[in-house]
Amino acid sequence: MQPSNFDELTKALATSTSRRHALRLIVTTSIGGLLGIGGISTAFGRHNRPRRISPASGGQRSNKDCAKFCAQVFGPNTSAAGQCTSDAAHGRGLCVQCGSATPSSICCVRNTSGYCNGTAGACCYGGQTPCPGCPTGKTCTSTGCCDSANACGATCLTAPCDSSQCLHCDPGSSACVSSCSGGQICNNGTCCIANDGSCTSDSNCCSQRCDTTSMTCVPCVMSGHGCLAHSDCCSSLVCDSTTKTCVACIPSNDSGCTDNTDCCSGLCSSGTCVCTSAGNSCATDNNCCSGTCCNGTCCGSGQSCVNSSCCNNNGISCSGSGDCCSGNCTNGHCCDSGSTYVDGLCCPSNQLCNGHCCGAASRGCCPCCGPDQSCLGGSCCGNGGSSCTSVADCCSLNCCNGRCCSGVLETCVSGFCHHN
Repeated sequence: MQPSNFDELTKALATSTSRRHALRLIVTTSIGGLLGIGGISTAFGRHNRPRRISPASGGQRSNKDCAKFCAQVFGPNTSAAGQCTSDAAHGRGLCVQCGSATPSSICCVRNTSGYCNGTAGACCYGGQTPCPGCPTGKTCTSTGCCDSANACGATCLTAPCDSSQCLHCDPGSSACVSSCSGGQICNNGTCCIANDGSCTSDSNCCSQRCDTTSMTCVPCVMSGHGCLAHSDCCSSLVCDSTTKTCVACIPSNDSGCTDNTDCCSGLCSSGTCVCTSAGNSCATDNNCCSGTCCNGTCCGSGQSCVNSSCCNNNGISCSGSGDCCSGNCTNGHCCDSGSTYVDGLCCPSNQLCNGHCCGAASRGCCPCCGPDQSCLGGSCCGNGGSSCTSVADCCSLNCCNGRCCSGVLETCVSGFCHHN
């Protein structure tokens, strides 16, 4: 007998199911050796018989295991179990596809005995998709057919992932996981950033308010801080779109108003706060660009309302005394009575000197005293620290080494003014 024939014999004996069959193999093999027949499998035509499935490392079952598996799935001695076993012997079908799946986890339509009825098909999780064994609205999981809403990967959940808690199914882990990223919380089914968290826009925040000054989520934006809309600002504040800050009212020429109450002037025109110019009607001071409404008419800039009429304040140009609130128009400008407009200001008459205003320090002195001088007894004298050549040059009558000492509080010692 050839060594290869001996190997075939031992393999056949290892799988033989009866002593009669084993004896027949031994006799036939001996004859085959004498006749020079190539092998025991050829003598019995094993190439025409279904191959035997050996237990595989990937979970494949043997023929015996598959027969048992098919009986547990479809019921013993049923045509469906027989077909399942036959398919397995040829390396196909449910037993081969489902590996080590338990019979109870097979997805199928079951009869009253709890077995798959074999008519609608059967499959296991990870196999055929969609699974023909599951009715419409159900999905195959590792525990059988499951309501599709509850199916999460291999797991059949008791209830769908709760979207109101920001949960969704993660097929990889077959579990419900949070949809929120780091720094977010779930607020009524929406992932958002809580107050004091960093933000770039209102939509980031649970409060829908992002303070663009601090770039943090806040319950509301306080006065002077950054905003994007009126709704960002705390109560009684509005958002000035020009400065993008919350304010008590939007000043004239700034945008962002939706009605008159948003504007300091009380007038909103096409989203911009406006004011009423001089000479036009008004209801309140805020309506007027000048801030002065006089007897229903806006005064101009630099005017006041006196005796229900607009008049010019001091220093404002005039054409006659009737234009001035003071009733005194001098050199084309309004000044108080007893003052004259010179050198760009209203100068009291006792400070005038040759057409110039000497100012309070030079009162009574003409010509006007210098910047480091004061008027004393009708004469200009030097203040402390001013240069001098004699005591007469100093108001303090104390000239020390060419410099006036300040009053009686200083004394000249060794050529320097010292405090007493």
